[in-house]
Amino acid sequence: MDLSNLIAMAVPVEVHAERCIHHFSPCATCLKCVQLCPTHSIHLQNNTITVDDCEGCGRCIHACPHDVFEMDFPTALAMPVETPLVIVCKKMSLSDLPALSSGCLQQFTWLQLALLVQRFGKIVIYADHSRCETCDIDWFPEGQIMLMKRYGLNEYAEKIHVIQEKEKFQEYIETYFGAFNSRREYIKNQFENVKHVTEKYAKQTLSEYLGAFRETVTPAHALSFEKVQTQALALHELYDQMQDPPLTASIPLQTLSSTQCRFCRICENLCAWQAITIIEENEKAVLAYHNVLCSRCGVCVDTCPENGLHWDFGLTVNDIAHPTWQVLSDGEAKRCKRCDEMFYPTTEDQMYCAICKNKN
Repeated sequence: MDLSNLIAMAVPVEVHAERCIHHFSPCATCLKCVQLCPTHSIHLQNNTITVDDCEGCGRCIHACPHDVFEMDFPTALAMPVETPLVIVCKKMSLSDLPALSSGCLQQFTWLQLALLVQRFGKIVIYADHSRCETCDIDWFPEGQIMLMKRYGLNEYAEKIHVIQEKEKFQEYIETYFGAFNSRREYIKNQFENVKHVTEKYAKQTLSEYLGAFRETVTPAHALSFEKVQTQALALHELYDQMQDPPLTASIPLQTLSSTQCRFCRICENLCAWQAITIIEENEKAVLAYHNVLCSRCGVCVDTCPENGLHWDFGLTVNDIAHPTWQVLSDGEAKRCKRCDEMFYPTTEDQMYCAICKNKN
C-alpha cells in the first residue's frame, strides 16, 4: 500500500477570546495559558487574549478551563462515524486514508480523547516514535491515557490504540480498510464534507454532549452551556454512558470549599457559569455550589473579600455522575450596632457590618 500523501484536514489554532474568563470579569487573575506557552506567543492586553507566532504545541488547550483555544478537536468531532477515528501527526507521509492529519498530537487532552471515543467507539493514533523524539514538541500519548484512568474512564481508555511503528500501522490499515473495494471512492464520498468544516457545525456536534444534562437544570443555568463546555459537565456525560462507572473512585478534580462567608454576592455575580448562588429567606442565607456547572476558573476564589473560598480535593466519580447543589456556608443575619442595618457576620462575636467595621 502506498502511504505517501495523507488527506490533510488540520486547522490552525483558533482563539475564542469571548470565552476567556477575563472577558467576563476584569477581576480574574488566571494566566495559565500565558505562563505555559513555551514561545511566549500568548498575550493578555486589556482583558483580551491574543496569539502570535504560535508553533501549535497545544499546551494552551490543556491549560485553559474555558476552551478559548482550539485546533483540530472540532474537526475531529465532525468527521463521519462509520469507521474508527484515525489520527496521525501532520509530519507523517501517508496517503489515501480516512484519517485526521493533526497539527500536533499533544493538543488532544485526555478529556477530548474520551469524548472522541464516545463518538467513534475507537481511536487509532499513529505517531512515529522516532520522529517524536526529534520533534521540538514533546508528546507522551500514554500520559493522556493514564489521566483518563485516574478519572475513572477506563472503559474509554481501553479503546484508544497508539501505534508508533509504521509497519504495524500499515498492517492495521490494510486489515481494517482493505474490506472496501474502492478506497478512493469511499474517501471521496465520506470526507468531502469534512474538508471545509464550519465552526457552526462543530458547535452543533459538540452540543450533543450537553443536551441530556441541560434538561436537568434551570433555564438560567442552561444559558451558560452555550458559552463553553465545562470539564465536569463532559465527565458527567461520559460517566452516564459507561456501563459500570466506578462511583466510589476518587478523581483528581478540584472542588470548592468555604471557611467563612458574609454573603456579599460578589462570587455569585462574577460567576459566568452560575455555578455558585446565594439563597436568602427570613434573614437566613446559604451559599450553594454545583460541581458540574463549575469550570474551575477561580474567579470566585480570587475576588472573595473574606478570603473564604478555597479549592480542595476529595471528589469521587459519584459526585460528578450524580451531581447536586452543595451548601458551602450558611448564616443568620444580625443588626449592626453602628448603622442598625442587617448583615451576615463571619464570626459569632462580630458586632459591626463590613462597612462599619472598616471605619473603626
